Amino acid sequence: MKRIALLIQFFILLVCSSFAQTYTVSGYVVDGETGETLIGVSVVKKGTHQGVSTDGNGFFRLTGLRKGETVLEFSYLGYGKQEKKVVITSKSILLETLKLFPEAFEFQDVIVVGKRHDMVGDREVETSQQRITAQTIINIPSARGDIFKAIKFLPGLQGTEPFSPLYTARGSDPSGNLVMLDGVAVYNPYHYEQSGGLFNIQSIKNIDVMVGGFGAEFGGRNASILYITTKDGNLNKF
Repeated sequence: MKRIALLIQFFILLVCSSFAQTYTVSGYVVDGETGETLIGVSVVKKGTHQGVSTDGNGFFRLTGLRKGETVLEFSYLGYGKQEKKVVITSKSILLETLKLFPEAFEFQDVIVVGKRHDMVGDREVETSQQRITAQTIINIPSARGDIFKAIKFLPGLQGTEPFSPLYTARGSDPSGNLVMLDGVAVYNPYHYEQSGGLFNIQSIKNIDVMVGGFGAEFGGRNASILYITTKDGNLNKF
């Protein structure tokens, strides 16, 4: 009788031990096109909330799994979701590197309509805009073919220092000015040590200088907009 009781206890301990055993699955997740490791990929056991995220090296380690077959779900923003079936037979399993591929999201068209009120109180807001051509700049001897030296002669604009291309508009800070070349913002339009402008006067068609009254589409600049338009060139021959 005592022997039977010992066998029963041993069997119970064996069963409890088998249920207490947990298993670990680990691996790496990379971009399927570039091979670059992906950080923050969600790795979840399907049908549960048990999961982890990949670390700074694209590595994950999911613990607390049971022996047998399980399905892992891999998801990452901007990439296609993947599932991987894993048969767990040993305490620790290292999977082959998993590849996720970029996936484009399709959204419905969004139409944004902008409206602008040109009235402040009872006063109409007028944009101060002046246009100068490349020939005008060439005709200014002291400008020496430099745009930034030439525009300092325009009303409302003045230079910060005698030999510096920096300028102010109506006393504002130079950082409030925006320079655009054919619609593209140029954030450092000066030569090394700010000795002059970068633009070749021979390639310029005209320059529009706006001081005040311009819209928010210019990035919130509050001083002036220097809009440079280049020549079209000869479309028939090189």
